Amino acid sequence: VGDIAITDPSIEEQSTIAAFLDRETARIDALVEKKTRFIELLKEKRSALITDTVTGKFDVTTGEPYPKYKPSCVEWLGEVPEGWERHKMSHSFTGIGSGTTPPTDQEEWYSDQGIPWVTTGELRETVINATSKYVTNKAIDKFSALHVYPAGSLAMAMYGATIGRLGILGIPATTNQACCVLYGEKSLNIRFSYYWLLAFKPEIIEFYAVGGGQPNINQEVVASLRIPAPIIDEQSAIAAALDRETTRIDELVEKTKRSINLLKERRSALITAAVTGKIDVRNHDDMKGG
Repeated sequence: VGDIAITDPSIEEQSTIAAFLDRETARIDALVEKKTRFIELLKEKRSALITDTVTGKFDVTTGEPYPKYKPSCVEWLGEVPEGWERHKMSHSFTGIGSGTTPPTDQEEWYSDQGIPWVTTGELRETVINATSKYVTNKAIDKFSALHVYPAGSLAMAMYGATIGRLGILGIPATTNQACCVLYGEKSLNIRFSYYWLLAFKPEIIEFYAVGGGQPNINQEVVASLRIPAPIIDEQSAIAAALDRETTRIDELVEKTKRSINLLKERRSALITAAVTGKIDVRNHDDMKGG
């Protein structure tokens, strides 16, 4: 470090440059902090919106509360609209299943263009349209635990660090053993169920997960969950409303993130330009607002 040669102006001008950078970087940092807080507030609003909507705090068609409410019979859920009924997961879908992991040291079970194979790392509260690994038809025939689930199925992570993560299949796919998959709507809408599970992920883990540092739930736990919900047409309307509102919030979050990145790039470029003499900051106080 001592051998690095720096072309520098007089000590007085160095102080001027440093003072300029102190002011400008502090201003940019304050903007970044403000925008970061705005993102946090948007995420809080998104979470509250989902929870309030899937528990019937208001009617999405009117924006007003429902006429009457009743106990949900779930200790951490509170009240729900009077006309809503509890639906047990195992009775509300055509099927609930999981998958398995073929031996990874045997190439015959995997292919670059086979059947999409979902792992819990790919469950990120989004629609899954591609996977990092694919299994062969031979693997499907060999391993009875490998089921190909239809597009539109809901997958939930059951184990470890990814517990509670969700994803909706955008393509037919199979999964590993750490995923629980719900498919075939009967009395529960897939996307309504997705938002409900997303809203109450912390409670599900707290009340039903077992284990120490790496808590787990199992397929039986998911199958036994009872979701208070209106008729399926109203569930679809609620899910569609949440799709619209969460998309709007997500777009605003992404726009704000891009703004933060631009501010950070400007900060870095400003420092580089100032300490290399690309800009003259000596008269900057006379140019404020320019």
